[in-house]
Amino acid sequence: MRKPAVSGKFYSSDREELENQLSQAFASIPTSDAKGVVSPHAGYMYSGVTAAHAHAAIGPADTYILLGPNHTGLGSELGVSMENWLTPLGTSKIDTELAQQIIDKTEAEQDELAHSREHSIEVQLPFIQFRHEGSRIVPIAMMQSEHSPPFYEKFGKQLAEIVRGQQKTVKVIASSDFSHFVPETTAKENDMKAIKFIEQLDLTNFVELIFDEQISICGFGPISALISFSETLGIKRAELLRYDTSATASGDHDNVVGYAAIVFR
Repeated sequence: MRKPAVSGKFYSSDREELENQLSQAFASIPTSDAKGVVSPHAGYMYSGVTAAHAHAAIGPADTYILLGPNHTGLGSELGVSMENWLTPLGTSKIDTELAQQIIDKTEAEQDELAHSREHSIEVQLPFIQFRHEGSRIVPIAMMQSEHSPPFYEKFGKQLAEIVRGQQKTVKVIASSDFSHFVPETTAKENDMKAIKFIEQLDLTNFVELIFDEQISICGFGPISALISFSETLGIKRAELLRYDTSATASGDHDNVVGYAAIVFR
């Protein structure tokens, strides 16, 4: 059992209080039925409403593949968890059949160490449990470097082919925050440039922009894989649903983190 690493820090460790947080975050947000989304992974007081927009847009699925950046540097380049995950809302069970297919047909490997202290996937789970009780998950932690974009493009295509062969509904959530610890004006300017390329499914220019302008999008690997995944399945465009920064909650406009909910239909 993978126990929570950031419960009580990024979100409430109390079940009732957490349900209230989620209920407020989802209030008055329309739902849809997308194949994939980008969702932020900061503390709920900062990015919870933006994350709720993403999770409302993706709609129900039998299984969610969760792609998260590996912030800790622990474990393998593509680490798949095969342990069930616990949160204050209960247990999310692994789709072991699909997880094993991904391990067998890609360069991913089973690796619990990569997930042991990582928050990027964990913070997505209460949203799924709150809206889609009983859905299974496949958590994949992704290490990143300047040399990895072609690797993740290949991985996204492989995921699409695996999902295409399923008899069940499988959707992908790419966990990522956007610009980190820069003035709000800079964050918005840089993030909107990157989001434009994401909306166009332009993986090459998206990645080049990040490295050329040193934009601190922590989940560029998961986003890159989702772009490739979506394009392989015939999706033509993505759409920004909501953009926000930490300044909305903190009042600090000089040192912000950006958050985006982006839907791939």
